[in-house]
Amino acid sequence: MIRLSSNFTLFFKIFVPTFFIVFYGLITIFFFVGESQVFHIGAWFPYSNLLFYLATVFILYKTVFQLHRIDCSDEYFVVSNYRHSYRYTYDSVASYTESSFLIFTFGRLEYKSPSTLGIKIRFLIDRQNRDKIFETFGRVFPSNTVY
Repeated sequence: MIRLSSNFTLFFKIFVPTFFIVFYGLITIFFFVGESQVFHIGAWFPYSNLLFYLATVFILYKTVFQLHRIDCSDEYFVVSNYRHSYRYTYDSVASYTESSFLIFTFGRLEYKSPSTLGIKIRFLIDRQNRDKIFETFGRVFPSNTVY
């Protein structure tokens, strides 16, 4: 079993959202219940801060919370959301695409039919492990996909 997803997946899925939600949430609460004269802030500032907080949590939910961990073997692959793990065969994948953004390579698996975790799975790719998987097991995902 070789891990296809990057180690950064755990950092981005668990640490970053937890850190932001807890600490920035406490700061947001402080602006509502604390003394505004101490920091010389206007009456509008707590509401704009709350709006920024909620918008950022929404963006985290739509992007970072959707990342999964993928482990591959010669017969099947395992998808994990760090709470539950599910095993699928390679013939259940309709398409596999990769895209690069800055220093990260993102992967997306699309299933032929909806799975327990949805029809599309997004993950960060570890390029070295991806190449090792393709060397060891061959092209494990369908041949009509983009690499």
